[in-house]
Amino acid sequence: MSSKEIKNEKVFSYLEGLRGELPEIRAILLFGKNTATYKFALCHSLMNLNGDNLKTEIKYEDLSEDFVRELHKHHVSCPNQFNRKEPTKLEKAMDSHSRDEINFKRLLEIAQKDIYNNVFRAFQNLGDGTLSKKHMLFENHQSDKKLIITDRLAEILSDSSLVELVKRENQARWRVVEEAWSAGLSTNLVYDYEKQRFYRSDKKVNRVYLRSAVETLVPYQKGLCFFCSNLMTDIHGKEYELFPDVDHFFPLTLLSKEPILSVNPNGVWNLVIACNQCNRKEKRANVPAEKFYNKLLLRNERFAIEHSHGLKFSILNSLGLSKASQIKDKMALIWKTFETREKWSPK
Repeated sequence: MSSKEIKNEKVFSYLEGLRGELPEIRAILLFGKNTATYKFALCHSLMNLNGDNLKTEIKYEDLSEDFVRELHKHHVSCPNQFNRKEPTKLEKAMDSHSRDEINFKRLLEIAQKDIYNNVFRAFQNLGDGTLSKKHMLFENHQSDKKLIITDRLAEILSDSSLVELVKRENQARWRVVEEAWSAGLSTNLVYDYEKQRFYRSDKKVNRVYLRSAVETLVPYQKGLCFFCSNLMTDIHGKEYELFPDVDHFFPLTLLSKEPILSVNPNGVWNLVIACNQCNRKEKRANVPAEKFYNKLLLRNERFAIEHSHGLKFSILNSLGLSKASQIKDKMALIWKTFETREKWSPK
């Protein structure tokens, strides 16, 4: 199977710089170019392949039923699964199935006309290109309607803890897209520190919670602490040194004294995931060193090259911007405001 090099430099550097077991899947969930929310349903179906009887050759039909059931489940809870003004044939079919006008077999037949042509072929497309051979999760044999699982994907599927992590991040990511589309792409995400949730606030809806803050941001950091780059985990409880916390990069106490900057200090642009040790015991109310500012700037610029959903627009809204090209200058102004303060780095 031929592959086209990923042309977008920020996406390429994200993928090549990843550590851990999930670089490809996290890159796909963040930057993939699938139609509507198909990629999330396919990711869900792929993760359900795990088990002792994992096969290397998977037929489309082995995945399609699970795919359609999951897509329909999300459609019921949030009808905005497609970023289009007019409903698609598949949307209409899912509505008919919900009303018991057609059975699941008929819904599956209608869905297969779309998913067989688009989903499996497009899943690994990102950054104006395609995953290279070393990162590829499967080979797509469209003429035979089958996938050949690579060692990379088999490695993930053989580890139940990784499978559960992917499922959580996939569902969380999916909810962000759903809420953004249902809000007409005007979502302005704000962080509620006490409840550890993002919400959007507008005239119609007051505080619609989207998903946990950690699962929203941690894929951009490849599962690593933003500051010390240690691999974080939540399995040992909140007091563990590597437990993932949400941290304001520029402390609230400082930003609140600079209203002239016209930024939302609780916006996504200013939030990172840091381990317990860095966030609670070391950093506190200090401004991080310049190398971390540059890292935050790059991450925020990556948000802006994603597709139309809440995170991208939240970055612009919370910084008071209208265009992605303005991010660098606005953040440079913020940094300059605190440039003379003593800087912090992890021990």
